[in-house]
Amino acid sequence: MLVNKQGIVDAELQTFPWEHILVDNFIEENTFNELLKIADHIKSIESTFKDSIHYVPEYNECVFNLKHLIQIGVDPKVVELYAKVLDDIKKLKTTIWDKFSDHRHCEEDKTYCNGHVNWTGSGGHYQIHPDSHTKSVSIIVFFDPDENKTTNLLGEPGVESTCVRPEWKRNRAVVFCPNKSTWHSVDTTPSNRMTLACFIEFVPDDKSSYGKFSVENIRFSKDYSVTQLRI
Repeated sequence: MLVNKQGIVDAELQTFPWEHILVDNFIEENTFNELLKIADHIKSIESTFKDSIHYVPEYNECVFNLKHLIQIGVDPKVVELYAKVLDDIKKLKTTIWDKFSDHRHCEEDKTYCNGHVNWTGSGGHYQIHPDSHTKSVSIIVFFDPDENKTTNLLGEPGVESTCVRPEWKRNRAVVFCPNKSTWHSVDTTPSNRMTLACFIEFVPDDKSSYGKFSVENIRFSKDYSVTQLRI
């Protein structure tokens, strides 16, 4: 298991401003250190981001799913490792659901685990949002660097007294079951910032094979482009 199951089980449920848990060392240490190669590669090509189709200028942000990571040149073996982490998260969905008083329900075979890397450049931010209705679990893993702006958790948009700011710490995860009240955002960042965003989501009714994250569903051609990746 590449994810800290015991840390999830032992985590104290926080109820303000809404239910969430904090899990330190969320990803197994050696695995997390290997995944940092993703951060190193992204940092090596940051100067090209503003010309990227993944760039969102209003937030100075890029979002990379597994396919995108391959396309920008991340080692496929490291991307496979991230896929394995997502597989393990999916296996732990019941353990996670049991921590919370409620969650969005779905049939066992109608969920998948989606994941990407969020890069926010210096001076960027992320607007307040509660997460989409397709998500049953949201996990934000503080990835890189060692210190940066955290993710704000707000009970009410724009009301500072309802805001909690968990301390940023590498490999710390903020875990919650989204609903219409789970508002969160990122303040203007002092330097470039990366998180791993992982979600247990519902499979669309018309896509029975959607989101199969087992590694065998990733196929690489000789030039390391993706020829099949369901995400």
